[in-house]
Amino acid sequence: MHQSFRSILLAAAVLALPTAAGAQAVSPGPQVGAPAPSFTVTTLDGRAVTLDSFRGRVLVLNFWATWCPPCRLETPDMIASYKQLHAPGVAFLGVDATEQAPIIRAFVAAKSLPYPVAIDADRSATHAYDVLGIPTTYVIDANGIVRARFVDVISAPQLASFVADARAGRNGSIDSDVQRKIDALLDPKGFVFGNDRTSVLAGVKAVNAAIDASNQLLGQADPAKGEVTDYLRIQAEQATLQSAAIAALSKVATNDSDRATLARLQGDLASNREDWNGAAAAYTTALAAMPNDQDVLNSLATAYLELGRWQDEIATYERLMDLSADPETSVAIGKAYLKLKQYPDAIAAMQRGVTLALDAYSKKPSTDTTIDVAYTNLYLARAYVAANDPNAAGGAFAQTLKYGELLPPKSGSYARYTEQAQEGIVSLGLDTSKTAVSLAPWTGADLPGSVASTIKYRLVVAGKPGTNVHLRASELASGWIASFCSDKVCSPMQLRLTLPESGVKIVEFQLIQNDNRASSTTRARVEAVGTSASAEVSARAR
Repeated sequence: MHQSFRSILLAAAVLALPTAAGAQAVSPGPQVGAPAPSFTVTTLDGRAVTLDSFRGRVLVLNFWATWCPPCRLETPDMIASYKQLHAPGVAFLGVDATEQAPIIRAFVAAKSLPYPVAIDADRSATHAYDVLGIPTTYVIDANGIVRARFVDVISAPQLASFVADARAGRNGSIDSDVQRKIDALLDPKGFVFGNDRTSVLAGVKAVNAAIDASNQLLGQADPAKGEVTDYLRIQAEQATLQSAAIAALSKVATNDSDRATLARLQGDLASNREDWNGAAAAYTTALAAMPNDQDVLNSLATAYLELGRWQDEIATYERLMDLSADPETSVAIGKAYLKLKQYPDAIAAMQRGVTLALDAYSKKPSTDTTIDVAYTNLYLARAYVAANDPNAAGGAFAQTLKYGELLPPKSGSYARYTEQAQEGIVSLGLDTSKTAVSLAPWTGADLPGSVASTIKYRLVVAGKPGTNVHLRASELASGWIASFCSDKVCSPMQLRLTLPESGVKIVEFQLIQNDNRASSTTRARVEAVGTSASAEVSARAR
């Protein structure tokens, strides 16, 4: 039910750029080897930065968002890359075009991002760089020339290679065994269509099979293991085959089934070329012959999304709901209503998604159904935020955290939902002068000296920058102690700190059973002395 980032991109058919011999250009975005478009974005501290601000330096320009799972997965490598590559001649800039400053600040503080992050409020930079899928990373050389364009999670070694190429004034390249295997699968020389209907249909079938196989390899590739793939190149190669299949099928299509297959191919190619009007028209034609085809309905909904035809998008997703009620589809409907600023309808759609997810969970608790409950509550919380209902948003974020904690602790989903829920809770208080305290299970690397029996939490303290905060732990069972660890120093039972310029401070809060005769469980309360801010947890000894 929950697609990988690559499969989501492939289903949406969002981008394609030629980087291999024979691949046809299908994207209007910036070309590798050409001048980078100018842009102006505003950093979290209110500074306007432009492309010219980085003239004379290699720029790693990373488009991302806190809600994007692959972006969160990529963050550790981006931080490591910055620490390795940052120099007077190399700069990094993160750009978020979909979120407000409070939630971004909470994430930046939680992850200790060392490079500047900016907001593209009017999406002008996002449009100029043709960013339809995130994360997307550009590497621009000191003279303002695009040297690499990469869609998907980028590994530290690959980014280091791109930066080295940019510093040398040459275009970046991607080469791996899996990419070569995909290139071979999609080589036009391997396909023959013939002149009669039977052979053409066989050729079209072979093209679709090759595209499916390449998508499977793309989705399974692990950049951390050196299995680097070039999504843009693959899309261009697929488009070349689609064009050939369309040309052949157009000559022999003699019945409704053939014409529906042709229309679907035309819709896929139009999507690749970002011709969303053409895609919508083609998919509508295909649906006339196959009205219950869920893949075509999803593709049509994506076209309407890109065209800003929110009502049509909603109507298409409602058709999908009639065929198979699904929590994610309900959330997609809610997102479209948010675009229309129809907040009651958006909240109702998100609530329907939560209900569907909870129903499935009650029938069969599993990792997938738990994720669905956390996912739908997370988007319900964001709908409440958009509707300016912080109390309801806080409740939905709390439910996200509750179900996130039920996921396998070492899984990416566990970190994703517990962290995003906590960041959401923190962001609700970032625009006020009140101090806020929040606790969630620890998802970061252990501090030096941590032992397995230590129970660790991610304590977030938020409020007005410069505020002096006195934290105190209480209500522990006899034989238990609490420790606040911050800036490589740990303090038993209490901690005094000053909130930084971001207004957010992350502390590792530890609970330790200090006496074997102590009870196996304890409660713990953390309060900011002199305020109403507090948080509570229950723990069991390991």
